[in-house]
Amino acid sequence: MADWIRGERSATIAAPPATCFAVLADVEAYPEWQSMVGEIRVHDRDEHSRPQVVETVAITQVRTVRYVMRYAFEPPRRIAWRQLEGDLRDLEGEYTFADGPQGGTHATYRLGILPGRRLGLLTRAPLFPQVAGWFMHQALDELRARCEAVGAR
Repeated sequence: MADWIRGERSATIAAPPATCFAVLADVEAYPEWQSMVGEIRVHDRDEHSRPQVVETVAITQVRTVRYVMRYAFEPPRRIAWRQLEGDLRDLEGEYTFADGPQGGTHATYRLGILPGRRLGLLTRAPLFPQVAGWFMHQALDELRARCEAVGAR
């Protein structure tokens, strides 16, 4: 049986859902504001010119991880992705955006990782669940900061 590592985090963002969606849909800008993203290459776009197949090189403290994802867009409420190939056995996730207080957004980030053989030993370390939770918090904090900066313009 596969040992998926799953997590979910939520945050309130002081920007409307459409702004949050637009920031996250601009995957080519990720290296500017996501600290773990080193490179992005768009391989294919959908009929609306949004990135559909995207290669990412993520730089962690432990190693560099490469993955190619297929994105699905449901404007302005949801962006999901699923790995097509890469260093992990499988990877899937989504952000959802709901109306929040005072015109803001309630953002929820869900992530599932199936590490596979290459990264499997790292995930068995006793502190890995805390480290994975920290990465999810960091991703949400960086999204919040970017959305609020864009929304303030």
